[in-house]
Amino acid sequence: MDRCNRNFVLESDDNVYIYIILEEVKALQTLTTAVGYHCLVFTIQDVCLNTDTGRLCIFIHNDPPSVTCSPNTASVLESTTLQTSIITLTTSDANGDTVICSLTRTNPTGSQFSLQKDPLTGGELKMYMIYTKANPNFRMATVDTYTVYITCTDDKNSTSVECKVRILPSQPPVFTNIPTLVTMSTSNVSPDTVIDVSVTDPDSSTFTYSITCVPSNCPFTIFNTGHIQLNKDLSDHTVGGYDVYVTVTDGYNTVSSTLSVTISGINVAPKFTNLPLANILVVPENTAPGSSIYQVSATDINKDKLTYSMTSSPGTGTSYFTIDSSS
Repeated sequence: MDRCNRNFVLESDDNVYIYIILEEVKALQTLTTAVGYHCLVFTIQDVCLNTDTGRLCIFIHNDPPSVTCSPNTASVLESTTLQTSIITLTTSDANGDTVICSLTRTNPTGSQFSLQKDPLTGGELKMYMIYTKANPNFRMATVDTYTVYITCTDDKNSTSVECKVRILPSQPPVFTNIPTLVTMSTSNVSPDTVIDVSVTDPDSSTFTYSITCVPSNCPFTIFNTGHIQLNKDLSDHTVGGYDVYVTVTDGYNTVSSTLSVTISGINVAPKFTNLPLANILVVPENTAPGSSIYQVSATDINKDKLTYSMTSSPGTGTSYFTIDSSS
């Protein structure tokens, strides 16, 4: 029978966290603040003063926070102008620690995104939202995908995630009431309406319009409301019609369509039908005064009464020839 009873002694600074009961090592308190390595040195001694020592190292582990992006890849139109929530960031911590997240950077570098905590979530789950900032000025032709880097920490460990944002092209405007034919008349005056151009665009409501005409210098003006009006009276207009090329842009896409405008009631100039002659007209020198030497012929599309006149080169010709102004 062993008469030398054993006695345990713990020689360690870590006994603030750990104690021995019935030769079993147990936690003295919650180990939240004790994350890391702790080494314990034990000495055993009996009444016969026999001793032995042992060393026990304990690593107290803290799980890093869990972080997920939903969706992992979000899509947003390049024409976006308002602050828009695009990705939900869900965090949790197995140890119950408070998790704080921050947006560390984006690739390509820019300031188009922000990270904000969702004030409506609580308990174990903590949610953040990734937003597009107002007027981010996305250009898909330049950058079609951004990577947003998020780091979340519980003050002991951190977790980093990458959330993707894909930029979608803005859809172009579509004309809904041209091409078409518009008829004006010489009785129309400025600022009579020619047409109010209408377009649809699912991505934008702000447009810039412009026009060009064939023939050029057309008597029309267009405003950024799509309203086309006369900028001069047509009472003395001599051009019977125009092809008006209407262009609209939403800031990302530019489209054009053709508006045909005819002008009725125009007095078209008369045209000679038998002048000039291919050869010189030969008149005998002894032709009697009053003799008809040539009958000028002309037409007028408006069927107006025509009046004839003539000049001569050299000027002495008018002393030999005359023309009937009515025939």
